[in-house]
Amino acid sequence: MNSLQDVWRTRFTHYMGEVQKYMRFVFTGHLAIVIMFVLGAGGYQYSEWLKTTSSDFPAIWLAAAIMGIVLGFSRPVTLIRKPDEVYLLPLETKLPQYFAKALRYTFGSQVIVVILFYLVIWPMLRQVAGLEPITIIIGLIASILLKWWNINSEFTYRWAYKGHNVWMDRIVRMIGSFALLLSILNVQFIPIIIMILIIVCYPMSWKKKVKETPFPYEHFVRLEENRMMGIYRFANYFTDVPNIHGSIRR
Repeated sequence: MNSLQDVWRTRFTHYMGEVQKYMRFVFTGHLAIVIMFVLGAGGYQYSEWLKTTSSDFPAIWLAAAIMGIVLGFSRPVTLIRKPDEVYLLPLETKLPQYFAKALRYTFGSQVIVVILFYLVIWPMLRQVAGLEPITIIIGLIASILLKWWNINSEFTYRWAYKGHNVWMDRIVRMIGSFALLLSILNVQFIPIIIMILIIVCYPMSWKKKVKETPFPYEHFVRLEENRMMGIYRFANYFTDVPNIHGSIRR
């Protein structure tokens, strides 16, 4: 392989094949019927709740809090493996090409969840909070942009600090996303400007540290192994997965 783009393409093809191999045992016809019934019952209860909820209900606060939590969980997918500590050394100066593709895939796979959650809370913002459609649409656009910011910020933080205390960074980003969305949905221009400046400046110190810090292969290898093991454990509820193994803790 002559470039990291070829490395990513090969790994991504293998990864998608691995996921599809097990997910076809998970999402069977019976499970699809159960999901349809659950979604139908949940949608009916949600619509009935919207009819009886008063206008005093803090719908905007609840919507911003939900989206802040969803946006904060932005673990990057890099598909980094253990042998990369040796084999990628000759191409280390071209790592940004590889991670650009990895972060684009991460964004594409996670932004779907953001849009789905926002579409669920849309009726609440319209009926309970009484917001105009243009304000809700601006909130959706802001959520999509915030997802990109959260993914890049978490990736940069993990690189700079090898993932130590990443939960603190995640909480800060949740609060920042919540505050900005709350300001947008409430149409408060000064808080919007202040929060945008804070959000833009927040990861800048880490970007400087990234330039001085070698890529922490061990951390991202462990992150990928844990993520894949989570997929295997989930699939193991429906079929036998030979790749699954237990973890040893002190």
